[in-house]
Amino acid sequence: MKHACIRERVDRITKQLLNSDIEAVINDHYDLMMARYKLNPLFYKTLFKSDRYMVALALLSKFYSTKGMTLSVVRSFCEERGYLSKNTLESYFSFFLITKRMTIITHPSNGRLRVYEPSAQALAETKAILDTHLLPLASLSMENLRFLTTSNSSCRSEHFLRGFAQLLDARCTLDIIVPDAHWMLNRDGGYMLVLALYIDMSKNRNEQGGYKSSTYAALSSLLCVSSTHLMRLVREGETRGYFKNHKNIVEVTPKFESFVRTMMACTFAITLVSVELGEVQELGSFDE
Repeated sequence: MKHACIRERVDRITKQLLNSDIEAVINDHYDLMMARYKLNPLFYKTLFKSDRYMVALALLSKFYSTKGMTLSVVRSFCEERGYLSKNTLESYFSFFLITKRMTIITHPSNGRLRVYEPSAQALAETKAILDTHLLPLASLSMENLRFLTTSNSSCRSEHFLRGFAQLLDARCTLDIIVPDAHWMLNRDGGYMLVLALYIDMSKNRNEQGGYKSSTYAALSSLLCVSSTHLMRLVREGETRGYFKNHKNIVEVTPKFESFVRTMMACTFAITLVSVELGEVQELGSFDE
C-alpha cells in the first residue's frame, strides 16, 4: 500500500471515530489499560514514554516484517528517527534482555550480528495491550470494524505488528500526525498521565461546564509518579493552553479535551489500519 494511501486511510478512520461515541471507547480503553498498568507500574511507566514505546513497537514490528532482523538495524532506524540515542538504545535493549522479554541468537551467516526474538512474555503483553485498543471499539457500528468478529483473533497481534511496520515506513505515526502528541506523551507514564487527566475531567465536570480535575496527590498516587513530575507537565502545558495551574488542583481546558479526543481517535485508527494491512497487502482488498 502506498504511503499516501496509508495516511489517507488513517485520516479517514480518525474522522469517523471522532463522529462516533468515542467518549465511551476512551473510557473503556482507559479501564483496560489501567488494569494492565497496575500489574507492573514501574515497567509500564517506562514503556508508556512515547519514544520508548516507539522503540518497542519498532523491535516487534520489524521482527515480524523482516526475516532475520538484527538489533543493529533496529538501532540505526531508531537513531535516525530520533527516538533515543545509541547508548540509551543499548541500555533499553539490555533491559528487555534482563527482564526476559527478548532473546539474542547469532546470525546464521554472520557471527558478528545479533538476531533477536521477542519472548512469549513480550508477545502476551503485546496482545493484552492491543486488546485494550480493539475490544472497546467493538461496540461501535463501523464498517471498518467487521474484522473484529470475522478474522482470526489468535493471529491479530502478528497482523498488527506486520501492518505497523508499514506505517513506520510511511511515517504515519501518532507523534507525526497529531501536533503536540510527542511533547505531551514523551515523559514517564506519559500516555496514562494524559488519559487519567482526561477521564478525571470527564467525571468531575461541573454544571457550568468547568474542567476541574483531581488533586496532584491523587493522580500521582494512582500512576506511581511523583507530584513534581505531574506538576511539571501541567506547568509546561499551561504555556500551550492545555492546563491552568492551581496550588493543589489540576484544571484542564477545552483545548486539552479536544487534543485527547483527536489523539485517541488517531491512535485507534492507526491500530485498525495496522491490523488491516497485516491481513491483506493489496489496496484493492480494502473497503473504501
